[in-house]
Amino acid sequence: MITKICYVLTSSHADYYLEQMYVSMFSAKHHTPDCHITVVTDNLTAETFTGQRAKMIELADEIVVQEFDPALSAHIRSRFLKTNLRNLVVGDMLYIDCDTIIARDLSDIDMIGIDFGACEDTHTGFQTNPYRNWNKSMALAFGEDISNEEVFFNGGVAYSRDCKVCHEFYTQWNRRYKEGIELGIRPDQPSFNITNIKMGYPVKILPDEWNCELKHGIRWLKDAYIVHYLTTSPNAKGGEPLFILNDMSYLEELRNTGKIPKRVLEAIEDPFTGLARMTHCFAGDDIDLFQQRAYNWMHVHWEKDGENMLPNKLQAYLMKTKRILRKLKIAKG
Repeated sequence: MITKICYVLTSSHADYYLEQMYVSMFSAKHHTPDCHITVVTDNLTAETFTGQRAKMIELADEIVVQEFDPALSAHIRSRFLKTNLRNLVVGDMLYIDCDTIIARDLSDIDMIGIDFGACEDTHTGFQTNPYRNWNKSMALAFGEDISNEEVFFNGGVAYSRDCKVCHEFYTQWNRRYKEGIELGIRPDQPSFNITNIKMGYPVKILPDEWNCELKHGIRWLKDAYIVHYLTTSPNAKGGEPLFILNDMSYLEELRNTGKIPKRVLEAIEDPFTGLARMTHCFAGDDIDLFQQRAYNWMHVHWEKDGENMLPNKLQAYLMKTKRILRKLKIAKG
């Protein structure tokens, strides 16, 4: 495999990002033994590479360390690295988020035939993206109206050649992301997509199998190269999560023993084995319903009171839901 696999890591003993990345790197080496893995990190994270953490990072073939002001949060440091990654790595690269597992040989990326590519966010066009309004509002904070855009990219996986247009893209993306921080915008995808628009759409669509967002893209799991299990959106509190690696206890076991748990190894061989025993698939208008504030409100109160809700409380619960839905209908015109 010629293309480098690249990860960005900002981590400490207080989180599980290193463990997540280790599982992803292990699965990459398992399915593509000749792959070259580059980890781009910061000085504060590099200082934690001792003991078991030092053994985990040894799976990387190359470590690039950038200096940062200790006053910057880990989240900001990670996004500063990610949005400038093309200018920190030599050679064609496939960037992959840490909350992933590799399910197939990745060497096919060498023949992808484009300069720059990413997958559509949530495996659908922007007009039907369940997070469309949220992303529109963040773009408007930048002074950009993206209402009529057809494509909105997910930044969890991105292929880029070591070429002029990709370097320029990352330079502009990094600048816009920093501008977004001043506006209170922490996600990096709005600035990624605005940069794509401003530069005349250099980013092409990668096949969905290259970034199977498990919450949204179960259709692509069978042939997925990369399974993105999305730790930013874990499943129901206290219940069985959608995917095995959404359960932090497996990462805790890895941290304590230095070995990947058997069930995780099975999921690397066959991602379907990592799914919850019972799942509930939904699509179409149901997706919109479950993204509404009214549903979130109901979910919180159901967790608290469940089937033991008193009749009068249930009545108040339903009345408030109706008011919220009425307001949403008015807001939509």
